[in-house]
Amino acid sequence: MLITKKIREFTGTYDDWYIAANVLAKQLELDNNKKQKEKDELEAFVRRFSANASKAKQATSRQRKLDKLELEDIKPSSRRDPSIVFKAKRQMGDEALELRNISHSYGDNEVLKDVTLKFEPGEKVALIGANGVGKSTLLKIMMEEMKPSEGELTWGATIENSYFPQDTADIIEGDGTLYDWLRAHDPKRDIAEIRNCLGRMLFNGEQQEKGVVSISGGEKHRMMLSKMMLEGGNFLVLDEPSNHLDLEAIVALGEGLLEFKGNVICVSHDRELLDAFASRIIELHADGSITDFKGSYEEYAELKSKQ
Repeated sequence: MLITKKIREFTGTYDDWYIAANVLAKQLELDNNKKQKEKDELEAFVRRFSANASKAKQATSRQRKLDKLELEDIKPSSRRDPSIVFKAKRQMGDEALELRNISHSYGDNEVLKDVTLKFEPGEKVALIGANGVGKSTLLKIMMEEMKPSEGELTWGATIENSYFPQDTADIIEGDGTLYDWLRAHDPKRDIAEIRNCLGRMLFNGEQQEKGVVSISGGEKHRMMLSKMMLEGGNFLVLDEPSNHLDLEAIVALGEGLLEFKGNVICVSHDRELLDAFASRIIELHADGSITDFKGSYEEYAELKSKQ
């Protein structure tokens, strides 16, 4: 079986995925080496005895076996993976973000109730919970796109935030090209930097001149990540960024968030993504309560399984 088929069928964490890929690649290399040795021996026999009447039958038999011998294709893949690198333009101070007694209702439906949270500089937070418990609402309040029914929030004086909204696929629109759309957010930025951000998300050459109107949901998500890289914020807020992304892009996003030196708050149902970067887990519950856990998502899941 080809290694690519085995890898696509594999399920597990990123670490397990990479270990499995390396093990399978090594096994394939060993199998190929064995087949190559057999192939060389068969070819040598055929060359030596094909003209020898007493050995002609054996030579013919080995030639048939040689014709059936196939080596797996283990040439390096030509596929390029995204390269997601977030670099903050400004170093943050001692304060990041504080929420005090945040409550919010949609009519009679109270989705947030007296939420008080403080985020320290450098924290990487996974915000989780069932659908409808107010995760996206809380992020919109943080980004001041929505005013809470009650409560207040304070951003640190040195914070420059960057936002990936859940409706990214709907808000990226226009008649221009991908390059035009990205440059419109920072017209004074060097052209090479804009094209580099697009290139990191695999929009190269002529692809940067594609019309925004023609791209897919996954491409729009990669466009938003390009925008965030260009912005250089020191506090990243992401709402379901892994939707529409393929495995390679999700892996790259997890690595990018892990290596980022600033703050991250990310809503996602993708366990592997959260495993990759989060060091604090905040779970919103349907009854309005909150669990605030310092540790990785894997540690939190293990704790919950024992309860």
